[in-house]
Amino acid sequence: MRLGDIEWMSGDSRDLLRDLYIQMTLFQIKPTTVVDYEREVFIYEYGNVRVTFDSNVKTSYRSIYFPTK
Repeated sequence: MRLGDIEWMSGDSRDLLRDLYIQMTLFQIKPTTVVDYEREVFIYEYGNVRVTFDSNVKTSYRSIYFPTK
């Protein structure tokens, strides 16, 4: 697989990836920002409540590499 190759997405079994492939090919959209973060999740056992806290959020605009920690 070469950098920027998305053909593999067309045959993936996950609907989300196939939908993304269609959007990327029809409308020529592509990722421009990479975001990296640490997430802490809390789920209330007796209800439908989930709270997340994100920390150490890092981003790089128009880069294919994740920021280093």
